[in-house]
Amino acid sequence: MPSSPYLSSLYFFQTSAVKLVELGPRIKLELIKIEEGIQDGEVLYHKYQTKTEEEKQLIRAAREKKKKEKEKRKKEQVNLLKKRGQELVTNELNFFLAASLMHLELFIFIIRSTM
Repeated sequence: MPSSPYLSSLYFFQTSAVKLVELGPRIKLELIKIEEGIQDGEVLYHKYQTKTEEEKQLIRAAREKKKKEKEKRKKEQVNLLKKRGQELVTNELNFFLAASLMHLELFIFIIRSTM
């Protein structure tokens, strides 16, 4: 290291090279399951479990039933939201009409009282 403060600042800007060496894989991955889709598809491969064709058919049928029920619930929710939306519009319109009618009655009352 240089003794002069000016030389030490030059030493600071000096470049050096670093070489990285790959040591190898840190983890070992093992294939356990292959599934069609994400969390709801058919299992194409499983390392620890095997199913008979009958079991596979039952699982497919249950999955289809669950999918249809989900679609049915979704349609019911959409219809309910539409109905509630129409009710809200009707309620807002009724409120507006009632408020307008009250203003009109108040206006008529004021006119009559001034006459």
